[in-house]
Order: sequence, then structure tokens, then C-alpha cells
Amino acid sequence: MTAQSDDFTDILYKYTDLNGAQKTLTTGKLRFTRPSEMNDPFDVRIDEWMAMEHEPFFRAAWPLVAERMLSCPEVFAKLTGMALQHAEDIVKSFLNQSESEKAVMVAEITDITGAEAGAYMAKARRSTELTRTLFAAAFDTYGLFCATRTFSNLLMWAHYADKHRGAVLGFRADLEKDSMLRLMRPVRYSDQRPHAIDTVEEFMAGLDIPGNQMARKIADKLFHTKSAEWAYEQECRLFMPDGVRDGETAGYFPFLPKEFEEVYLGYRMTDDNKAEITRLAKAVNSDVRIFAATLAKRKYALEFDPVP
Repeated sequence: MTAQSDDFTDILYKYTDLNGAQKTLTTGKLRFTRPSEMNDPFDVRIDEWMAMEHEPFFRAAWPLVAERMLSCPEVFAKLTGMALQHAEDIVKSFLNQSESEKAVMVAEITDITGAEAGAYMAKARRSTELTRTLFAAAFDTYGLFCATRTFSNLLMWAHYADKHRGAVLGFRADLEKDSMLRLMRPVRYSDQRPHAIDTVEEFMAGLDIPGNQMARKIADKLFHTKSAEWAYEQECRLFMPDGVRDGETAGYFPFLPKEFEEVYLGYRMTDDNKAEITRLAKAVNSDVRIFAATLAKRKYALEFDPVP
């Protein structure tokens, strides 16, 4: 495989307790968590589909939608539910008219007022809510692997590595073997929660792409956006569609032994546990680099000594 410019090639670090480290190294698999099981209740949560209220949003979008419908049979058929052949006939007829006739037809389509507007907006709200519900249910079947660019963060050692009794495992994507880890992407941190559709322009762009591609674009936004309060984690993520089976909280997917490059043993890990994790790590990859944490002098930091 030839490496692509957007392949992720940094070492990624996974903080884990002792049991998690044992399971990862003995099974050779990474844990992909169901979104509803994440520790942040805001994660991958869709409360509002669009950034704007329905009426101003659709009034702003409708003239653009009408113009797009009358120039593209596929969009016309997609939005109206009619057969493509019928949509092609309508668009062909429209394009063969004079400019003044076209203007009249566009005006008729975009002139939604009074009771008709109310009925249209009510239908749009129901459709949007149904779409939001379907997407939310679908996204909860995804599996999410979370890692970070740093192995020395004190808060994460305390929160995710059992108060320094656990370990940090380091992985780097094997591009020659088309590793799934090359698809890892950094999290974007924001003070604003994302919507599936934030602008009219984004909505219009969605008319020209297949539904599965649109779903992936929305998933990418929701799965890779978190509150700015989490920025210290320097998180990167990979989501796996349909990655978690019904009734389970996570799915497990294999990594390649060569990808497992580093291990950092917690400061409070017992000597016996250090010996066990070292043995398991070398069984996965005999070239793995292993380090043991110590407390730095005169500053709040960890230092890491190589383990032979």
C-alpha cells in the first residue's frame, strides 16, 4: 500500500487499568466502546438536528433547493420521491423553457405562504425529528476507539489508568498492511455543541451526495467534537459503523503485532504486575519498548526509565 497524505502516523497511546492491559495484550484486540457507554454524556449526542429554527432555515434554503431541483433530476427525485424518469421529464421540460417562463415556475415553487407554509414546516419538523431519531439509534451501534498523543498526562494516569496502577499502551499504524489505525483522527474541541447541519450551505451540499456518505460526514462531525474542557486529553478517535453487537457495551477489533510499539508501566503498579505486563507485551512484539514511571523531583511530572 502507498501511504496517503491523510494517513495517521503518530504513535497513539491508550491509558488502561491492569485488567484492560491484560485483555488487550492476550487477545490482540482493541476495545471499541458504544457511544452511550462513554463517560461524557454529551458525546455523540444529537439533541438538535439543525443550528437554525425550522422556519427561517427552510425559508432560506427553499429557493436554493428549488433551483437545484429544477437543474438536477436526481435531486428532484430524491426530494419528491417520484420516479427518476418522471423527474427527468420535468427537468428537461423546465430547461427547454424561456428565461421568463423559468422565472415564473421557480417563483411558483418557492412561493410558500400562509397555511401551506405552516403545513410544510410541520411536515419538515416531523421529518427532521424522525431523521434525528434514526441517526441517533444508528450511531449508538457504532464502536469508538479513543486514544491520545501523550503518555505522561497526570490527570489521565489518575482517571484512566487506575490511579497509576495501570499502564499506557502505544500503537502506530502499519501503513504497509492497510491498518485501521491509519484512519484515526484528532478530536476538535469547541465551546459549542455540533449540529448535524450547521448551515444552509451544508444542507445544500448534502443534496448532491449519497445518503451513506452524508451519514459518514455527520458521524465524523459528531464523533470528533468534544467540549473544550477536554482539550488537555489531546484525543484521537476511530469509529467503526455497526461495531457493537446488540446487548453488548463494546466491540473488539484486532491490531497488528508490529503496531504495538511501547508500554509505560504505572508508578503504583506492583512488581509482579510489571513483570506480567512485560512478559505479555514481549509476547505480542519482541521489539516493544517498555518504560517504568517514576516521580520527578521538584516538579509535578512523571519520568520514565527503560525496562530491559
